[in-house]
Order: sequence, then structure tokens, then C-alpha cells
Amino acid sequence: MRRRDIIRSLFIGAASTKSFLKVKSEMNHAIDELDTDAATRFKSKWHLYPDMPWTGEDLWTQRLQDWCIKDGELRCLVHAPDRSVHILTHQLSEKTNSLKAAMSLRFLHQSYTVVPEENYIGFRIGAQGRHKDYRSAIMTGTGVDIGISRNGYLFIGKSVGGKKIDESKMTGTINLSMAVTPHASGQYTVKLKATDRIHHTLATWSAPLVDVGTLQGNIAIISHQKAITEYAAQPSVAISNLVVKGEKLNYFPQQVFGAVYFAQYTLHAGILKLTGQLSPIDIPGTQVNLFIQKDHTWEQIAKSQIHPLARIANFRIVGWDSTKAVKYKISCSLPLKNGQHKEYSYEGTIAAEPIHKSNIRALAFSCNWDYGFPDNEVVDVASAQNADMVFFLGDQFYEANGGFGTQMNPLDKACLDYLRKWIMFGWSYRALFRNIPMVALPDDHDMYHGNIWGAGGRLPGLYLMVLMPRIPVDIKCCLNGSIWRNSPRPVICLMLLIPLQSYRVFKSIIQSGTMQA
Repeated sequence: MRRRDIIRSLFIGAASTKSFLKVKSEMNHAIDELDTDAATRFKSKWHLYPDMPWTGEDLWTQRLQDWCIKDGELRCLVHAPDRSVHILTHQLSEKTNSLKAAMSLRFLHQSYTVVPEENYIGFRIGAQGRHKDYRSAIMTGTGVDIGISRNGYLFIGKSVGGKKIDESKMTGTINLSMAVTPHASGQYTVKLKATDRIHHTLATWSAPLVDVGTLQGNIAIISHQKAITEYAAQPSVAISNLVVKGEKLNYFPQQVFGAVYFAQYTLHAGILKLTGQLSPIDIPGTQVNLFIQKDHTWEQIAKSQIHPLARIANFRIVGWDSTKAVKYKISCSLPLKNGQHKEYSYEGTIAAEPIHKSNIRALAFSCNWDYGFPDNEVVDVASAQNADMVFFLGDQFYEANGGFGTQMNPLDKACLDYLRKWIMFGWSYRALFRNIPMVALPDDHDMYHGNIWGAGGRLPGLYLMVLMPRIPVDIKCCLNGSIWRNSPRPVICLMLLIPLQSYRVFKSIIQSGTMQA
């Protein structure tokens, strides 16, 4: 695309050996039941959390809209293949040590007319992705699946147990436990056990792991349900009491993510506009607070509500002193079932305006395909440029980013699907704009409609000027019987022909102030 050539000619920065960023940890030290043994043990906290789509700062769900917390359990909301929940803070190390894992599960639909043999729930261990990073392993990783099939057989990789659990027992709670034991040869053996609610043994199975090497990488829950049409959009399984422990675990508390994922800001003519991107907590009335640091003390200067679709909190501060750098913090509080609250925050810096410089240095990006996710080498090189601001000039993500394509309806699910891709973008690049201004312009793929701005200079006819929101819309706009793909790219404004069924989406987001002028 010509845009790449233009960006290359506009912005060229000299390399520097010292990064200008100092990324702060979002570790939250409040109300953690695992502080005493977190290094070698992970334990789920769903029993403490309210009902919500977000599953906590130490987990990432694939897809965001396919899992939730309800009644103290983790629930998979669909019958669909390869739905997973990855642990962010613990991964399997290269050490030849043992590992144990356990969870309780319930299949939520019992009246299947057909149960495909390959439908199952269980653990995925040793997941490694295209790049050596736990985030890459989430998106592209493969590992060994170990669990229980929907028709009652235990399995370890491709090795299937010989005993089928009685169908009557499959309707209740099943406790699934796994022990991974290393041998002097470097091989591993897995012992898998299923018991009922009162811990009577239903089945056991043991098998060696084949071709797993050092068994490194991510640990996840996997729900693999081949689509049964009448149940495709129905909840499939409920999970509780997940515990993973052992000396084979590596612990990375700095890898928590949320409830404030990232923030972006601009500063002009004494007006600071700052937006925090939050997790889908979806608890009515949740307040988000903005603090600045004065004399080493945090002082609250503004508060905001979370937009119900965009899951953002907007702040607009008039009369900002742009002559000095000021540290900021965005925070929110999550009510827990034990009567306490858990605080989450994200910190950064509002940079002083570089008025003393004769030239400013800017970073510019576009066309962020997820092949390199999480784009560590891009961030490292860009961080060394000591930039004053950063521009993202379009295609911050593509329809295929993160896998699974796109979901366009119903609206609540479509918004979560879109947010997953946008949050992935922030997960990669937030360090670049944590402490300097950031401007992001949407382009065709940001709105799920490639080449909508132009094709050979042919005019589309009638169009309508709107602000473009960061959520999905059904852009099947027809003109003279053909899909509208031929609008010229505008220079100042965004031009879009909007179907009536999408107007409510635009109106909602425009009124919320998601897109800041």
C-alpha cells in the first residue's frame, strides 16, 4: 500500500541504545489468597468474583465473548471448537519437575441427540506459539490436551482410556485431576483420574507423553465442542476449583492484565483528553477514578463511568499545565463476594510539551497484522527512538487477528469480539504510549470493510459524514445493487455510508465520547 511508503518517508528516527519507557507493573497486592505459595501454585478465584464477562487479571479467554463468571464458576457459553482459558501468571518451565492440576466441571446440556466423539473438556499443557512469548502461545500455540470426552472417556493426547464412565455420572459434578511425572530419560508420564462429587473414582488412565520435548509453555483450560447446531449458542460447561501446582511452574506476577488494560491521551491548548480501556467488568455504577501525583502523593482530579459497550472511561481536564510532566493513575474497584474490594490501576505519565525543541520526533505505525504478535521486537526498536508522540494511522488490526474470524451479531457479543482484537493491539503497543501522546485513526480493516475508502478513484455517489467508533458494524452498504467499496479516501474527515440498522451503534458510541476530537 502507498501508506507504508508515505509513513517511511515522513518518520525516520535515529536508533538509541536506551529506552525512553519505564513500564510499571500492574501487579495488585490486595486480597490474594495465593500470596504465600503463588510461585509454585495457581488457584482460581472465581468463587470471589461477581457475575461478569471478565474472568480476572490472571487469565485470558479465547474468545472474550465465549466465557464468563456466573455463580462462582467459570462458564463456557458456546458449543464450539478450541475455546480456551490461558493462565497468564504461570507457565511450564524447562525444568524436569513434576506438575499437578485439578478442577471440577459440569456439562450443562444433558439431552444431546448426537455427541461427537471428539467433544471434550480438559487441560492444555505445554502450549507454545509462533514466537517465544506466552501471549503468542495463546493465539497460535499448540500443546497436549488432556481431559474427558463428552461421551465419558478419559484421554491423554491421542491415548484414550478403555473404560467409559456411566452416562448417569456424566450429568453431575466431575472432579478431574492430573499428575505429570518426569523420568530420568526426560520423558513424562501422565496419570489422569475422574471422581464424582463425593470423590468416588469413576475412571483412571495413564500414558506417556510423546514428542513433547522439555514440556514448556502455557497451561490452559480447553473446551473443544464440535458444533451441534441446536446448542451452538448455548452454555456447554461450568468449571470451578482450578488448581495447578508443582516445581515445574514458573511464576510471572507482572504478567497480569486488567482490569485497566491501557490508556491513551492527547494534550492541546491546555485541554487533556485521556481514555482508559477497561475489562468487561459490566457491573452497573462502577466508577473509574483519575489521579495525578503531587509531592509523591496521589490526588484524585476526576471520575468517570464505564461505557457499557466500549468499556472505556473518558476524562477531559481543562486548564492543564503542559509545562511539566505529571504522573497519572487510572483506577477502579471490583466488589468481591466476601464483602471486600479489589483495586486495579494503571499508571503512566502526561509528558510536558516539548516546546524547547526545534524538531519533535514521532513514531508512526499502520497495518498491524497479528503474525508478529505480541510484536516485542517492534516495540523494543521503537522504544529506543525517544519519541515525543506516536501515531497509529490505520489498520490497528485485521479481521483475522486473534483467530476465529469476526462475530457480527448479536450486538453485545459482537462488541466483545471487536474489543478482543483492539485489546490485543493495546497489549502489544501500550508501552509506547504509556508516557507520551497517542493518536489512532481508523482505516478500512478497523471497521471490517477492506478498501471501503477507495478503489481506482471511482466515486460512490451519496455518502454521510460520521465519527467512526471502535466497535463492529454491519457495513454491507449497497449502491445500485452492489456493495459500496469505491469511496475516495478523505483527507480530513471520515466518510461512510451507513445502513439504518447500524445507526444505533454509531449514535451510542458518538454520544459516549469514545472518539475524541
